[in-house]
Amino acid sequence: MSKDLNYANWLYFIGTKENPTQIFIYGLSIPTKCPIEYSLNIEDKGSIKSGTHLYLFRSVKRINEIVIGNNIDLAKIYSDDKHILPNRQFLNFITQQHFIQKYESCPVKHGIQSPIGSLVSLNCYYSKEFFETDFNNEEIIHLLQKLAEDTNQDFYGDYSRRVGCFEILETQPWAESMCPFYIEYNKDEKQYYFVKEKNFNEDVTLLFKRYYSKEEKVFEKLIFIQKNQQKVSLNSTFNDDLGFEYSVYNVNGELLHKDYVIFLKTLSMKTTINGGTRKIKDKFSKKDNNLEIIPLSTEIKSIIKSPDIDKEISFIKDSHENLLNIIIENKVSEKEGQWFNKSKNVLSDIVNYLNSLHVQSSEVIIVDPYADDDTIPLAIRLKTSKIKIISSCKSLPKQVLANNTERIKLIKEQLNNMNYNTNTIKYYFINKNFHDRFIMFKNGKEIEIYCLPNSLNAMLKNDDFLILRLNGKVKQQAILHINQLNSLCDNKNLLENIKNDID
Repeated sequence: MSKDLNYANWLYFIGTKENPTQIFIYGLSIPTKCPIEYSLNIEDKGSIKSGTHLYLFRSVKRINEIVIGNNIDLAKIYSDDKHILPNRQFLNFITQQHFIQKYESCPVKHGIQSPIGSLVSLNCYYSKEFFETDFNNEEIIHLLQKLAEDTNQDFYGDYSRRVGCFEILETQPWAESMCPFYIEYNKDEKQYYFVKEKNFNEDVTLLFKRYYSKEEKVFEKLIFIQKNQQKVSLNSTFNDDLGFEYSVYNVNGELLHKDYVIFLKTLSMKTTINGGTRKIKDKFSKKDNNLEIIPLSTEIKSIIKSPDIDKEISFIKDSHENLLNIIIENKVSEKEGQWFNKSKNVLSDIVNYLNSLHVQSSEVIIVDPYADDDTIPLAIRLKTSKIKIISSCKSLPKQVLANNTERIKLIKEQLNNMNYNTNTIKYYFINKNFHDRFIMFKNGKEIEIYCLPNSLNAMLKNDDFLILRLNGKVKQQAILHINQLNSLCDNKNLLENIKNDID
């Protein structure tokens, strides 16, 4: 630990009012330029389960030699004349690891982020206290959410591996400010420059790498830069860019900073022409004023792809997507589903919930064997450029089905007369019996599926309405089921081509 710096410290415990330090959850110590030492009052972060709360102890201390055998002396981290850690002095750890870690800014790389925006040397001490306790999944999720909110770290994502860990960071002198050097690109000269801030006057060595796709080459250069040099050309003029990375070392060979840039391989452009708004009068908007007005817009999309994409970069990208899917599957958020109460909620609550999770989907598929005209108020308000509704022509009596299709045609015609284009909403009535209801959101390769207990035409009418997100094997089975139903959709069973004498 740096002997000339104080450390800002955070210690999280689960306990009771009488004994707030029963179970160690997480600790962090970061060097700071703050010149004084102090400890703050205990902070109650709220209930975790009946009788237990999450407690935080904060301090700024000079904390040399806190590790004693397999124990960390917590009293040296949090204590002064006014404060002492109640009922606790030591934290027993079972293993120790050391990492060199940087703040991740590029989506191609993986790993847990540094809690600050600088490269750090990290000592991690792992305790098993929390994992020996009896908490159910709901309580653990609640705890991770509270940690995430309070630390601004994604504890319900990849950072959850920090639970039970006390980490001590060794940072560079500029950790509390901007990094004193960077790579600058001159578009006119098509040249890269290494630039040092004026207040950084040290000899450094730069290892600079560039990547190219056509010939699969790596341009690598090792440059010694004297302390009086503020800007150095890297003499790299290639146009076929995949990206670059660079590492900066001091005269002792210690890594000071590392960064990289992976250039875009796909450029997606979206143009939205707003044509004003229209008031939509339907069964739901009469009860819910939030649903009356919707924007009239036409969306144009285009995609430009680079013709040269390195196989290795593509492989890394695919691996990253797979990893993200694993993280997302286990991430605690409102995506897991939501319960809507018929006496407290209205349709706009459901609309806002789905739109908040899926800001812009390329396609939405609604599967509902009993879909009728009540499906439209939801469909026209989802943020997507394409909606397919799959219903059944075998699940209802012929006359009921005929009435449903006629009402849908009428409402779509009325909306079109109001200059609202409903051609993006396609209804299909396939000749197959099925029962379960789903909403599938597709955005490129990303797919999210929600299961519905009732038909959309019964939303909040007689019962509460549940939207439940599927994941794991159930999600994959639902994708296969929906794809099978989707394969039966063609022009013959498109709403506009259906006649009342349908068989």
